[in-house]
Amino acid sequence: MSKAEVLFLKNYPLGKTVCVNRQLPFPLNQDVVDENTDNTIRSELIRWVLMKPSLRSLVPEKGITIEGAKISGPFFLSFVRIPVPLEFKKCCFDSFIDIIWLEVPFLSFEECVIGPLFAEDARIGGDLILKGIVSVGEIRLLRASIGKNLDCSQALFLFHGNCPLYLEEAKINGALMLEGSAVPFGKICLYKAKLIRILKKPQSVSLSRSD
Repeated sequence: MSKAEVLFLKNYPLGKTVCVNRQLPFPLNQDVVDENTDNTIRSELIRWVLMKPSLRSLVPEKGITIEGAKISGPFFLSFVRIPVPLEFKKCCFDSFIDIIWLEVPFLSFEECVIGPLFAEDARIGGDLILKGIVSVGEIRLLRASIGKNLDCSQALFLFHGNCPLYLEEAKINGALMLEGSAVPFGKICLYKAKLIRILKKPQSVSLSRSD
């Protein structure tokens, strides 16, 4: 078990932020080989805590917050209901995130580096925070329901495809926030999406409502 995992198991029942590092756990450079495992938390350990009844009962109402960790392995939280907020900040996910049909009151990947994120039919009661992310895979929010805002401000979508951010038939009860974001390749797909407003779309972002 890594030092970060020990820290996680010790702090999450106390409602404390599991702060492994206040910066990204390794530089955003694919040529860098990260051999440090002290900052690594296995995604299956997080799932185990959230799904095992005896451990889940220890999670406080404010939820789980992890900062500056490398999240290792595919992150599966599909077809489950998590009654507490989940927050990741400045974390690096080394595999895909699968949260299809997840129900959660609040979800944040602020300033994280992520690959593909599959969130079809996900139900987010409050905000979904993608602020400041660097995404190297497609983010699919097909038919997702977001109770408040989808914050993509300062985000960088680097997926080489038609729709790095796919919001077809998504329902956003607040705003799609795009201030300072960039989509170098492709467009944000909003086909049949329902949302109240789009805030501060920069020139570097192209939207598609008919693809």
